[in-house]
Amino acid sequence: MLWSEIYSSTNDPAIKRNAKVHLELLRTQADCVALNKVAAEFKRRNGRHPSAMRDLITPGLLPGPAVDPEGFVYSFDAEGRAQINPASPLFSEQRLVQQKP
Repeated sequence: MLWSEIYSSTNDPAIKRNAKVHLELLRTQADCVALNKVAAEFKRRNGRHPSAMRDLITPGLLPGPAVDPEGFVYSFDAEGRAQINPASPLFSEQRLVQQKP
């Protein structure tokens, strides 16, 4: 993976931090895809979208809270899609990366 290679090979702190953020955001994307599958199962069973992580933990769909690389629990939007918690530093990083041309 390109970002892993950049992270491992650079001595420049700014480039290393940028690569780390990109790696963390890639992980959050994969986590959200997996959480969305669990959320779909929750909706199938309950007829509604999950509104919080506890909705998936209580019935045993998840063993515990899913957290991003910074340790913040993922949240769900109104349609039940997993997303980075707005309190997480990665939330603002995600927005900055998405704004780049």
